[in-house]
This record gives sequence, C-alpha cells and structure tokens, in this order.
Amino acid sequence: MMNSYLNIGPDDVRFVGILGMGGIGKTTLARAVYDRISSQFEARSFIANVREESTRGGLVPLQTQLLSDILMTSNIVIRDIERGSNAICQGLCRKKVLVVLDDVDQTQQLEALANRRDWFGGGSIILITTRDKDVLIKRGLAEDEIYRAKKLDDDEALQLFSWKAFENDLPLEGFVELSKQIIHYANGLPLALEVLGLFLSCRNNVDFWKSALRGLRENPKKEIVDILKISFDGLEENEQKMFLDIACYFRGEKYVDRVKSILESCDYHTSSGIEILINKSLITISGGRLWMHDLLREMGHEIVRHQSQGDPGRQSRLWLTNDIIRVLKNNSGTNRIEGIVLNSPPQEELHFNFDVFSEMKNLRLLKIIGNVHLSQGLSYLSTELRVMEWHGYPLKSLPMSFRQPDKLVELSMCCSHIQQLWQGTKSLYKLEHFDLSDSRYLVETPDFTNAPNLKRLILRGCTKLRNLHSSVGALKRLILLNLKGCTSLTSLPCNINWDSLEILILSGCTRLWKFPETVGNMNLLRQLYLDGISLEELPSSIGHLTGLTYLSLRGCKRLLSLPSAICGLTSLKTLALYGCSQLEEMPEGLGNLEHLEELDLSETAIRQFPSSITCLQNLRLLSFQGCLGLPPKSFLKRLVTWFWGNPDTGLVLRTSLSRALCSLKKLDLSNCHLKDGAIPNDLSELSSLLALDLSGNDFTLLPESISQLSKLVIIFLRRCCQLQSLPELPSSTAYVDALDCISLETRSNKLHAWVSDETGLAFLNSTHEPCQLKDGQRDLLKERTIKAHIDVAARGVGIPKWFQNQSMDSSITIGLHPDFGDRRKWFGYALYFVFEINDLESLESTRFTGFDSEELVLHFVTDDGPLKALLKFDTLLKFSSTIDTPVGHWIYVERIWFDKKSKQVDKWNYIEVSITIGNPFMKVEMCGAQLVHDQNVQEFIDAVFSHPH
Repeated sequence: MMNSYLNIGPDDVRFVGILGMGGIGKTTLARAVYDRISSQFEARSFIANVREESTRGGLVPLQTQLLSDILMTSNIVIRDIERGSNAICQGLCRKKVLVVLDDVDQTQQLEALANRRDWFGGGSIILITTRDKDVLIKRGLAEDEIYRAKKLDDDEALQLFSWKAFENDLPLEGFVELSKQIIHYANGLPLALEVLGLFLSCRNNVDFWKSALRGLRENPKKEIVDILKISFDGLEENEQKMFLDIACYFRGEKYVDRVKSILESCDYHTSSGIEILINKSLITISGGRLWMHDLLREMGHEIVRHQSQGDPGRQSRLWLTNDIIRVLKNNSGTNRIEGIVLNSPPQEELHFNFDVFSEMKNLRLLKIIGNVHLSQGLSYLSTELRVMEWHGYPLKSLPMSFRQPDKLVELSMCCSHIQQLWQGTKSLYKLEHFDLSDSRYLVETPDFTNAPNLKRLILRGCTKLRNLHSSVGALKRLILLNLKGCTSLTSLPCNINWDSLEILILSGCTRLWKFPETVGNMNLLRQLYLDGISLEELPSSIGHLTGLTYLSLRGCKRLLSLPSAICGLTSLKTLALYGCSQLEEMPEGLGNLEHLEELDLSETAIRQFPSSITCLQNLRLLSFQGCLGLPPKSFLKRLVTWFWGNPDTGLVLRTSLSRALCSLKKLDLSNCHLKDGAIPNDLSELSSLLALDLSGNDFTLLPESISQLSKLVIIFLRRCCQLQSLPELPSSTAYVDALDCISLETRSNKLHAWVSDETGLAFLNSTHEPCQLKDGQRDLLKERTIKAHIDVAARGVGIPKWFQNQSMDSSITIGLHPDFGDRRKWFGYALYFVFEINDLESLESTRFTGFDSEELVLHFVTDDGPLKALLKFDTLLKFSSTIDTPVGHWIYVERIWFDKKSKQVDKWNYIEVSITIGNPFMKVEMCGAQLVHDQNVQEFIDAVFSHPH
C-alpha cells in the first residue's frame, strides 16, 4: 500500500511520514516496511518511541543509537545535541540508509536526528511516524510524502480480533455476533482489537463477553485510553476544551462553520484550534462533517467523568440521559456545568422545578429534547448561554431574568408553546441562528434590530404568525429565511434589504397574495420556493435575480401566467411548475434559460409543446405528466366530456420533440391522452434518455423508434389500457412496468423475462423461476424488486413489525439459525430501510428529482467473508423525490442470487448487509431484515404490500 511512497531514484533521499491517531497501527506498518526492504540498504536503524525516550533521557541517547546502528559500533560518545547532529551528517552523508523514527511529536526531535536530506546518502529513505501533521510539514515534507494510516475494514478487523481472541481466522461458533459487536466498538482501530482480543481470549463464556461489552462504554480499557490520551495531554488548554466540546456535543455535525461560530463565541481560538486538532489526528472533517473516532470520543467522555469523581452535578459537561435527569430532578447542578444535552424518550414525562437551572451560572450550551413539564414556570437561564435548543419548550415565554442574552449564537425552540419570546429589544449581536419551527402559538416575532449578524431565520409551520416585525426586512446578513407553512402570514416587510439572502422559502403561505417588487434587490438569491401560495402573477422584477438556480411554484393554482422577465434568469437550473393548473402557456423566450436542467410542467393547463424547449441543450428532466388543458367551462360541455371525452384535451407534441435535447435523461409524458401517432417518430435522437414514462395514455402501439434509445433503462406503461403490443426494446432496458395494460397480448422478443398476468410487471435479466407459491404469491416476489412506501402524515417512518431484525443504523445482521426448520428452505431475503435527506439546500441544488445517477449499493458479509458481488440499484428506478419526509423502501432478493455467489449458503450462520447511498446528502436512518420462507411469506406480503406501516 506504500510502494508509491518508497519508489525513489538512486541519488534522491526520500522522507516519508506515516500519520494517524494513536493505536491506528503506524508503528506496525513502519516495522513491516522496515523488515521488508531493509536488505536493500547499506545500513539501517529503527528508533522506537522517540517521544517517550526523548522525554525520559533527552535526544543525545537517540543520536547515539542512530549512529551506533548505522556505523555498527558501540564506542560512540556524544556530548551535546549540536555535536550529535554534526556527527550524523558527517557519518551518514555518503551511505544509503533506511531510518525509522517512530512516534515523533516535536520538530526538535527531527532537527536532532534527521534535519536535512543532505545528511544522508543517495537512495536513503527516512520513515517518520507521528500523530501530528505539523511536525512533518515544518520539516518540509510535501503532501505526497505523507501517508495517512487507515483503520482496518471489517474483514481485516475480524481476522485480527479472531487471532488474538481465538488464535484462528474466524470466531468460534456462538461468538460470531458478539465478535461483530466488538469490531463495531473498536471501529477499525488495531490497538483496541488487540487489547480486547487478548482480554477476552481464553474466556469462552458468552455471559462474560456480554458483561464485558456492556461495561466497555462506561469503563473503556485503560490500556486503550492511556494510548489515546497522549495526544490530548499534548494540547494547550484552549484545544483541550474544544476537543471535549466536540467529543461530547458536536461529533458528526454536518455544519462545520456552525460549530466554529459556537466555539468562537466561547472565547476559543477556533480557526487555529480546529487545525491543530486535525493535524494531531484527533478530529477529521469528512463530507462537510466533524468526525472523530468512536474511541477518541469515549476517551473524551472518560476525561470529563474523571473531573467529577462520580458526582455528575460537578461535571463540566453532561450528555448521559440518566445522569442529566438525576441532576435536574434533584436540583443538584452546580456552576461547574457548562453543557447539557438531554434526549429523553418521548413517552417519558419529566417534571422539573422552576429553579432547576438556578445554580448553573456558567451554562454555555443547553439542548433538551423530551416531554418536559414546568408547572411552576422557569425562574432562571444563564446569560452565558451560546446555544439554547429546547424542542417542545412548554412555556409561553422565556424567563424575565433572561435579560441580556448577548452571548447567544443559536436559539432553537421547535414545537414550542411560545407566544412571545420577550418584550422590547434585546442585545443579540452574536445571534446567527433563530429557529421556532412549528411553534403553533407564536403570534409575533421579536424585534431583531439588535441582531445584525442573524444568518438563518426559520419560522416554518408557525401557523398563527400573521406578520413579521419590520426589523426582519433590515437583516442584511440573512442567508436563509424559511416561512414554509405560515398559513396566517399575509405580507412581507415593505422595505426589504436582504443583501445576503440565498434561500427564501415561502411554500404553503396560502394567504400571501402578493410578492413584493423589491424581490429584485436580492442579488445573491439562489433558491426561491413559492409552492402553494395564492399568487396570480409574479412581479417583473423577478428577472433581476440573475443568480437564481432554483425556482419552485408547485401547486400555485391561481397562477395565470409567467412574466417574460423570467426568461432572463440565465443561471436557472430547476423550474418546477407542477400543479399550476391555470397556467396555459410558457413565455416564448424560454429557450434563453441555457443552464436549465429540470423543467416540471406536470398537471398544468399547457397543451402545446413550447417550441423553444428544444433550445435547452442542458435539460435533463422534462415532465408533462397530466397536461390535459383547461376543463370546459360550461356544464353542458363538461357533461358531454364525461360521456364521450373531450377532443380538445391532451398534449399536442411537435415533431421537433427531440431536436437538440441531447442531455435529456428522463421524459415524463404520462396521463396526457396521447393517441396513436401523437408521439413523434424521432425519439431516437434522445441519445441520453434513461427513463421514459408513458403511463395512462390512449395509444395502441408505440413508435418503433423506441428501439433506438440506446441508453434507455426503464419504461413505464402503467394503465395504458389500449396498448396491444410492445415494439423491439433496447438491450439496455432493465425494467418495464406494464401494470394494468389489459389489452397487452404480445411481448417483444427482446424481453427475456416473464410478464405476470395479474400484475403486468416485467423484470429483465431474471433467469430463475421463483418457488411455486400459493394464491399468486409468486407474482409478488421477484428478484431485485424495489417498491417505495412514503409516510407523508408523520415524521419518522417506522420499520414494519414483520421485520423482526431491526437496526437504527445503515447495517444489520440476521442469524440463519433454523427457527423455521431446515436452513435450506428459505427462498428469499427481505430488506426494509428508511432514509432521509440531511441537507435539503445542497441536495436541491445538485439533484434531478427522482432520477439521479447516484447508486444504492448493498454490501453483504457472511461466514465466507464479504461477498465480492454487490447488489446495485440506480436511484432512478423507484426513489421518491419527497422532501422533508423520511422515506421507506423495501428490497426482496431471491435465494438463487446468493446460491450463485457462494456454494456455502447452506452452511452460513449469518448474513450482514450494509447499505450505502451514493448521494452525500441522503442518509440511511434505520433498516430491518428478515428471511422469507414457507411459514411467513403471506405475512411478508401483507406487511409490505398491503399494510406497510
């Protein structure tokens, strides 16, 4: 893995840094490299534990050891560091040597032992292991000379742990699941795997293992903590406090800038401090999130616990639910408490006294999520608060004593009972984030005159909020304003100076009749959501928003037209007009939107295909779903239409449909009353088309040109009741959905699959006939089937109870112990998972609704190890485009798929699956898995198909 770092010319000298956190295996890796290549050098030296040895005896003994190893003599005497450096330079400058300097933590150590490249002869390699990147950078190492040691993957971890615990490649029978839990805890850290493996070796007692696992998080092994704590002890007090805050509260945070603002408000030197923690391998920033290894977090927790000597009321930081509840119920908090994060079960009612926070004078961070009651009110909150987050806050206002919240950076009180936060003007100069989402009793917003740095104002779902305070219009640094679902809001401030605003969400503000002309002053606006508002027209000043990339007007049923000025939005990438049922035509200059990628005209009154659309060379998604024109106005005409249909409805396509649409990936022409000949014959020019939806139309035949769509993966033909036959389909087609095509009699000879008479579903590339099941069950279980169920009524879709194995994570393991008889009798594997969108703003600016190219990938691990074959699904098959609602999906995989991948299926004890979604803004929240067999197949069908929740 390090070969590229070791390849050098005969005259070059190569310095190579091996960087990583404590216990990651830097020394082991360096030793392995040293043993493998040392014979290629004239001389060699491995200086171990440089940090510890230099602390104990200074640097001179290490210089002596280096010279003795290289010159192969024991008669070397060095009087001081400077003379030692000179001796190394003079003695080694003509020798090709291999030197390992292990666990370096100070630049002075390198200055004394390997200060410059010219100290060594051509072809020499100097390996340096360290936890601190700064040590390497200051010695002149380039990025391509620094190798970051990686943690072990699950396979490697299982093998290492098994060797230490069982002296075997695999765990003993009965210890597989427990071993997997140990591996999950160690999270790829070799030190932890070795320590825990040796600790549990020779203790082949399941109860002992279970007890040890329970105790690990409360009392981590001292050998592990001591190694990890070395890096922490080397930090200045400022960095130590930052590390503990991140370990207790901010690990996994997706908004790094937000965390920096909070830490900066605590008088930490954040910019340099974060960089120091990264360079010392204590934290990382990955995918825009702050991360640290699980065991580093546990080490941080252990340090905080040690402060209190068993009394949580004296800890600086509280995060364990039981500890927090005990402190708050007993009023045992002290002024040493700086942070509280309480996540209590929603069904548990917590009753606190009104003076519960009175002694916590130094409280900086307060986060409460739970069912809290304060029957006598609340007397005190610390003015040291930087973050105040209280979901479901039960009172009508904040305490009167909370007079000067001048250090507050974030105030978040979703689903609160707040009517009015406070009276008058408060000093809020540091406030950046204000969120009172779903506070249904809020009648007015505070005065933000003294909040000039406010960046995010979120009042989503405040249904009684009628007006915004005029000071809102003067928030020049506001980046996000979210007023979604403020159904009583009738107007915006008259004078708007939102110079920095990037995202404005007014969706669902059903009483907002007029959009202010001053909208054109928002020069930085990127995303504008106006879904469902009562606008009849947009102001012409909208054309000044030249930076706008996303405009959504979904469900604006009163909108009659779009101003021609909209064609000046040259940066626009998404224009969503779904459900604008009165909109009959598009502006002629639509073709000027040269960057447009997604155009959704579904369920509008548009009948004529706008010719200018063919100029949109970057268009990737185009939808005319349900475009039927306006219904007849007279009752008589409506009655005639009811019986005989309306010849004046339906989409009229031009023959130039595909001209220049070379980037189009999805075309939706469903439910448009298209008849024979209505679809142009030039479909073959859509060279990038991946998905075509023609469901709900009136044709009997499809154009033969469909066969020329060389990239077509999926075609929907649902409810095409008059469709009689299918043409030749492209070889790329993987899925045909012909549900309720009752007249369909023949199939394409390219369709190498069967079509169910009952469901009309055709699945390609399925070469195995499923097991013979009763009552049409066969038709419901097919290889690689995906079906989505979306719970739009409640936040948080659950796993159906039928899935007995459930996990609050993106991976799950099920045992194959024969609880239903012979292990060979199972014939399918069912998986259910729920994902949510964790960054709507970023997702909306990068995705194409429902048809991204990102993949869903299933990684399977069994007794044989990881299956090399992965199951991959492109999200365009069935992923919903629903936003702000967790989405549940199920997947069924036939037994035959596993049989083809391994000859040992009958001997497996478990199957583990890990689910990954390629899109970084989507995250799997939970999953469930179950084997399908004779005894439970009908329950499965009932659970997933009929009653998913």
